[in-house]
Amino acid sequence: QARENLSLRYLNTVRRGFENYTARLLREEWAHSDVDPELRPSVTRAGQTRELTAFSAGETDLLMLCMRLALADALFAEERPFLILDDPFVNLDGNNTEKALAVLADLARDHQILYLTCHNSRTIS
Repeated sequence: QARENLSLRYLNTVRRGFENYTARLLREEWAHSDVDPELRPSVTRAGQTRELTAFSAGETDLLMLCMRLALADALFAEERPFLILDDPFVNLDGNNTEKALAVLADLARDHQILYLTCHNSRTIS
């Protein structure tokens, strides 16, 4: 019941946020991203809609980060919560890490972010 109430109240906002974050973080050939009423994310690529199980570990990490950011935006519409990220980019290649760090740096303008990493290649300049 709680999930259904959450979904009904925030679904459109979460969808918009998820689409916004995936557009910023994912490759251009990923035509469309969506969140179903059960709050499960999916992405349409090459004409096929796929759930998270169809993606690599790095792509799944990015999609889940997009989902978490979209949920935080929807749940805290008036205020900006602080974000704690514990090495969320460990499974990404260099190009995707660079894009993700750029988005994170952009988010840091409006959010307080505690970003933990154990490798210099994933630090924000």
